[in-house]
Amino acid sequence: MAANLTCFVPSPMRANHVHFVDGASGGYAFAAANLKRNVASGEAPVSERRSA
Repeated sequence: MAANLTCFVPSPMRANHVHFVDGASGGYAFAAANLKRNVASGEAPVSERRSA
């Protein structure tokens, strides 16, 4: 079993940052891959779709 740790640092001049820990199922990494695929195809992300 493995996990992925990502540290997002918005600016090297500031101390604030966020850690993302993704378990073996790949939750946020899977979501990022889907978002990348949707953006490449011109499809809006689910959160930006408007219901009729």
